[in-house]
Amino acid sequence: DDLDEASEDADCLCVFDVDRTLTGKHEDVTACPKNRITHFYDRGFDGGNATLSNLAATGIGATFCDGCYLGLTWTGVADTQVGTWSRYIVEELLHGSVHDAFTNNTNYNKWSYWSW
Repeated sequence: DDLDEASEDADCLCVFDVDRTLTGKHEDVTACPKNRITHFYDRGFDGGNATLSNLAATGIGATFCDGCYLGLTWTGVADTQVGTWSRYIVEELLHGSVHDAFTNNTNYNKWSYWSW
């Protein structure tokens, strides 16, 4: 159908919110046993060791977003020093074949800040 034909030829962008899309409740995998607790401290939601959601733990590249450019959004106290937690998110979680081909040849795999 038309949707399949358009998606084969069109570029796409998948944007993920870090809080509760790429992560779950800090240090808790009770309700979501496929989530994974990390050693990274996250100051959001009263703080605690960050927990990767099933999506982040499995890998974005395992989804249809493997064929898309990738982006992040994150509000709140998002590791303003661009520390180890935010670096881990960009360098280890934000992967897909199209995105990797793009960022491996450019300087676009980095944080940018915008505030109100």
